[in-house]
Amino acid sequence: MLSPISTYKSYPQAVRNSLFDNFMRRYRFSTKNDLSMARTIWKRTAQDRFTEMIHNARKTAKMKSGSQKPLRLERTRASKYLI
Repeated sequence: MLSPISTYKSYPQAVRNSLFDNFMRRYRFSTKNDLSMARTIWKRTAQDRFTEMIHNARKTAKMKSGSQKPLRLERTRASKYLI
C-alpha cells in the first residue's frame, strides 16, 4: 500500500504528467509558448491546491475529533498528512 504524499512534488513525475495530459485533452493552445506558459501555471495551481487540500483535511480531522489541542498524534500511528 502506498503511503500518503505530503507535497505535490512528492508525486511521481509520471503521475504529474498524466494529470497535465488529462488537462490538455480539454484545452488546446495555439503556440508552444502558450503551452509552456500553461504548463507553468498548471504546476503552480496544482501545488497551491494540494496545500489547500491538506490544510482542509487537517481542519476537518480536528473538527471531527472534537479536540481544541493542535493535532499532535503519535507519529507511529498518525498518517503523514495529519502531522
